[in-house]
Amino acid sequence: MKNILKTLTELQDVDTQLAEIEAHKGNLPQQVQNLEAAGAEVQGRLEAAQAKVEADKKELKTLGSSKDEYKTKLAKYQDQLYLVTTNREYDALTNEIENVKSHIQEIVDQQGILTDEVEQLEEEIDALTNRQTELKENLATSRKELTSKTDLTNARQKELETQREELADKLSKRYLRKYERILQVRGQAVVPVKRRACGGCHKQISDQLLFEIKQGNRFIECEGCGRILVYPDSEDDK
Repeated sequence: MKNILKTLTELQDVDTQLAEIEAHKGNLPQQVQNLEAAGAEVQGRLEAAQAKVEADKKELKTLGSSKDEYKTKLAKYQDQLYLVTTNREYDALTNEIENVKSHIQEIVDQQGILTDEVEQLEEEIDALTNRQTELKENLATSRKELTSKTDLTNARQKELETQREELADKLSKRYLRKYERILQVRGQAVVPVKRRACGGCHKQISDQLLFEIKQGNRFIECEGCGRILVYPDSEDDK
């Protein structure tokens, strides 16, 4: 059992160092992910706006051609007014002219709506392009900072991960599962006794239990927090 407790203590030390490495990286990994997601979202909106502008401009071109055709037809009808000889012909031609004018006005109205929409979309595209540039710059900075921090810790992290695997292999599945369950809940699974109390929750320990912890002949968990209790090697911690 002493060897098991020793291995668990060493495993806890390795996990503490790994946690410190992750803390050293800070929120940069999440920040990078958030910037990447924001960049993808802006890119999607930008592409949609650009596609809409292109479609609107194509529609404006089509409307322009139709308006020119109606204007040509209007001029032709207006010229024919001087050639009619009966009221019936005059009225029929006048109705055609009004219909053509109505079509032209509808086209003008549609052109106005589309022109306003294109202007708004182009403003949105400018804003999205600026936002995209800003996000790319921030992402490049965050990636560089993360890479810098990661480069400094990667070698040590790999070394610790190797040590962790070796230590975990020394433990039975029973003890390893118990350790990892406590670690997940408490953040620290193995704690030393400090001033006759649990080093995790500071619950006082009876003389009898303290003696048993010092002997290291059985697996003892704190009655307060459930952490695994070990007797410290350092005199200062006793």
